[in-house]
Amino acid sequence: METEAKLPPDVEAVDPTTLPPVLYVPCVEHGADIADVEFSLRATRDGRSALLAYTALDRLRDGCGADQAWVLLPLAGLSALHREHPWGLLVLDVAVPADRRDHATAAIGRPIGDAR
Repeated sequence: METEAKLPPDVEAVDPTTLPPVLYVPCVEHGADIADVEFSLRATRDGRSALLAYTALDRLRDGCGADQAWVLLPLAGLSALHREHPWGLLVLDVAVPADRRDHATAAIGRPIGDAR
């Protein structure tokens, strides 16, 4: 019997009517197919992995820079993404300091860069 991975409590507590039906999610590079996209994760101070997401494209560009690759993910896709590759925290519309924008600690499925 297959057990379904639960979303982190911070995501389960979000009222879906307060979010748009899609989120702009930073990724390592653009892909032709969503199945080929590697999503960037960030390490939090307490050791959890965080998935960044943005409620509008201008917020993603302001928060991550104009050159940040991204994918449009339906809100319902968060559950599927979390089931395949669990992350501990969803962070919305955060401004990543310019000197930290290329410091993702992992891409879902493989490590990238320096994890410090």
